[in-house]
Amino acid sequence: MVQTMAFQQTILFDTITVQALATIILGFITVYTVARCTYLLYFHPLSKYPGPRIAAVSNIWYGYHWLSGRYPWAIDNVLRKYGDVVRIAPNELVFLTPQATIDIFSPNQKGLETWVKTDFNNRGDDLGGIIWEQDPARHHQVLKKIAPGFSKRSMRAMEPLVHQYIDYFVERMQELGNAPEGVGLVQWTNWLAMDLSSELSWNEKMNQMKDLKNSIYLEVLIGFNQYSTVMQVFKRFPLLKPFQYLWVPLAKLNSWATMEKNVDEKVGGRIDRRGKTQHVDFFEYVLPADSPLPTDIRELKQLTSVTVQLMLAGFDPISHWFYGTLFFLLQEPKSLKILVEEIRNAFKSYNDITPESVISLPYLQACLKETLRMLPSNLTGFPRLSPGAMVDGEYIPKGVHVQTSILALGRSPRYFHEPLHYRPHRWLPAEHPLYDDKFAHDDLKGFFFFILGPRRAIAQDRGGKPQIVHSIPVPTLLPGTVIVKTVAVALNPSDYKICAAFPTPGAGVGTDFAGTVVAVADGTGTDLAPGDLVCGVTNSADLETTENGAFAEYVRAPTEFILRVPGPGRATKPGIGISDMDMAKGASLGTALATCTLALWGADALNLPATPDSPQPSNSKTPLPVLVYGGSTATGTTIQLLKLSGLDPITTCSPSNFDLVRSYGATAVFDYSRPDTATNIKEYTGGRLKHVMDCISGKESVECCYAAMARTGGRYASLNQVLMSCWPRGELFMPPL
Repeated sequence: MVQTMAFQQTILFDTITVQALATIILGFITVYTVARCTYLLYFHPLSKYPGPRIAAVSNIWYGYHWLSGRYPWAIDNVLRKYGDVVRIAPNELVFLTPQATIDIFSPNQKGLETWVKTDFNNRGDDLGGIIWEQDPARHHQVLKKIAPGFSKRSMRAMEPLVHQYIDYFVERMQELGNAPEGVGLVQWTNWLAMDLSSELSWNEKMNQMKDLKNSIYLEVLIGFNQYSTVMQVFKRFPLLKPFQYLWVPLAKLNSWATMEKNVDEKVGGRIDRRGKTQHVDFFEYVLPADSPLPTDIRELKQLTSVTVQLMLAGFDPISHWFYGTLFFLLQEPKSLKILVEEIRNAFKSYNDITPESVISLPYLQACLKETLRMLPSNLTGFPRLSPGAMVDGEYIPKGVHVQTSILALGRSPRYFHEPLHYRPHRWLPAEHPLYDDKFAHDDLKGFFFFILGPRRAIAQDRGGKPQIVHSIPVPTLLPGTVIVKTVAVALNPSDYKICAAFPTPGAGVGTDFAGTVVAVADGTGTDLAPGDLVCGVTNSADLETTENGAFAEYVRAPTEFILRVPGPGRATKPGIGISDMDMAKGASLGTALATCTLALWGADALNLPATPDSPQPSNSKTPLPVLVYGGSTATGTTIQLLKLSGLDPITTCSPSNFDLVRSYGATAVFDYSRPDTATNIKEYTGGRLKHVMDCISGKESVECCYAAMARTGGRYASLNQVLMSCWPRGELFMPPL
């Protein structure tokens, strides 16, 4: 009896202990949860930012919308509801504004990105290839290898293959398109993009358009979104991570394993064919024929990862872009009709269509841009880790995840009129006959079709010597400026003279450029918009900011120093004669044109009475003579401005350039090397020459200009400082430009 009671007491004691322990654990969890929620809601560094309350205390909101397949639209909704910066997870923010995109995706430190990728697409190892690589140094190494593959020369070499696949696609559409059931655009655009991308990436033929069925690669990639979504969401729930594969059908996992094995075999075969392929591909840049083979499994795995990602990058965005454009045009018959007419009026036959020629079709370009606005190529937000820096005026603490939403930006009524409708007209230049004024207030400047990233440029080293710098930031968009993606730059003597005379370590080099506008600051008072072809000038070797400099992939310049480059479909002032100007010629205008205008009309220079807007009457019997010494130089194009002003431009140059300067509008040309040049000029002008622009500014040119001018009075402008000993008449001496 005593033993039984003792046993019962032991059980009772144990039972009470378990209950007490459970109560303690539950109480601890409750206190911890309340304390954590209180901290996250009121004391966390991100507590000041609005957003769904549940998103501030848990990743449940984030995970639910990803797994439901509605994440991009959920982000759009919260940005509309809460503002430009929204908290979407305990340690994550999403931004809407264009400036945020620039701030997040362009900064760097010591040549490397400081806003590094998160582990968003990390598949469990540290070999991210190129798209998913988190290590900036390793990413740069891969990028440096494949960069030559994207040069103009390489693109031209690949062009015949692109034509071949497009031609075959058109042929198959003609064969099958008239069938009662029609063709599936999603399937066919996928086949076209995958077939082309595979052969361009690693010379592997898929033959999907020929065989009318998906390859194993396409089958796997179509289901990859589900796999990657589950994988990245479950990273935020460590206790549930072991169950992540229950969300992915076993067949898809098996297909992925089969594809990886197939890829390993194909990459091995491609390595054996180095230098023996029918055409150039990107693999040849990743592992050239004369480079050493991978030495271990790790290197081979990295090579395979890069190869697959190159194929993926060439497939997914292109298929979406192609399909999206066709889909939206079929939904908008009026836009389709306009595009068809533009193409058929521009080309006499199908064979006349080339990549260079279609660039000049403004409505086609507008349709492609509008598709990217409506259907961005990537909807993931490109999450990055903050290093502790400013984003659009907000300091973001170190370690915070940040991202942007291209979809929300494109759908924002603040930036676009009728944002939910396909309206290519919004991208047309204002002078286009189909331009619609209702889109005049569309804020196109901040929409980046593709994500920005660190770029290359030429900058000064510590001694002022120019050097190529990799992975420098896109310049910050400042008030009164634009950001231009360069197409061409021009060399100017000032580029090396400034570096030599005023070393500015880290400062950009170059002044003259031409390219495409990608961003325009608010309140600039200009009608410039993204997509405009422009040329201009910017400061270099700037003491206040090292971000300036034209010899870079992205340039910042004041809007007052920007000109549109005339071209097909763009109006230009009658008589200027540059309607067919190409971008390279445009790049040579910047400093030269600014110098010319300053020399001709500056109050401290020639201060001429006539301008192109207010020219001297054409019936004037004695037009004012102006000498341009060195008329075949860049600044010698002053001749054109003088002609437009109704003045009498005369010039000097070598006989081989006589026809050139006459084409500029020179009424008289003299050989600068003849000893009697000054006498001949004085005789031609009847001693009336009182305005001279010296584009050479050397001892001989100064002496010739002095001898050719009238006996008294007059104005002289030079590009460089000239010695007073060369210019005895002090009242005529003018400071250099």
